[in-house]
Amino acid sequence: MSVAHAETLPDYCKEYVDNNSWPGVSIATVDGNPVTQQELDILIEGSPSNSPAYTNETENDRKAQQFLEERDVQVKLDKIVRMRAMEIEVVKLGALQNTQIKQQIDSMCIKEAEELGKHSEDKSVIRANFSLERTAFLAKVMFNHHLAKKQFDLSDKKLREEYDKHYISYDYRLSAIDCDNETQALKLINRLAEGVPFSELAKQQCSSQPILSTADLGWGGANILGAENISGMKTGDYSRTPIERMDHYVVFMVTDMRAISRTKFSQVKDSIARSLLDAESEKYMNEIGRRYADKIKSDKYNFLFDKKDVW
Repeated sequence: MSVAHAETLPDYCKEYVDNNSWPGVSIATVDGNPVTQQELDILIEGSPSNSPAYTNETENDRKAQQFLEERDVQVKLDKIVRMRAMEIEVVKLGALQNTQIKQQIDSMCIKEAEELGKHSEDKSVIRANFSLERTAFLAKVMFNHHLAKKQFDLSDKKLREEYDKHYISYDYRLSAIDCDNETQALKLINRLAEGVPFSELAKQQCSSQPILSTADLGWGGANILGAENISGMKTGDYSRTPIERMDHYVVFMVTDMRAISRTKFSQVKDSIARSLLDAESEKYMNEIGRRYADKIKSDKYNFLFDKKDVW
């Protein structure tokens, strides 16, 4: 089943809309199915740019602004191309045999026919609007099919795991041994690796290179020794490298830890689910892009599609 969008309407709309030539200007094709300038213009007008604005005070500013604007256009065209590829995929899979999906498409096509009948001019814009609407809808159907086939996990257990990763932080209780030099600290770490208890080492003294002091630092260890030195550690873990302080080195052990959360799971559950779906959508669209990379043609934007790594 053809899903051409430039010279003719998709086959699944022909029974509703007069199959006259569509005066859209093709700027790219996906497996032979055109993407028009009118569709790109609609997407550009309907979504804000993520590029920073320059003051245009200097020539370099103007060049940077032009580059970012051109890149923004490429990104939006890239989005249409990948959605069109997903549309092609889902039609090939026979999605239009599904009664509910077919009814939704029929409804879109009927509305398009009605709008075309009301206007004698700018029909390319009308058709581009409905084309993007159909493409977005069928791309979503394809993505949902992908999720079902993959058995994508959005269970409470999975969401809770993500919550624990990103919304739970930990406070650490630490014990530390201060050493007068790095050599002494490294010796202590080697003894810990051999299985000597931290408490035993803390009591020992070395006459030639004495341990300066030992201490229970209490809670708030990350604030004392730096979060980057403690992140990911568990109770019983010890520092694998000495931490340099003002005039000495520190070897420490995590003696206890407790979870801290300022946000309830119920408050962010839906947000976590959306984040997982967004990440999977981006991953799947990248996969589609790679699959169709050799089937995408564009005279105007060849530099974009010739690079496999842009996906």
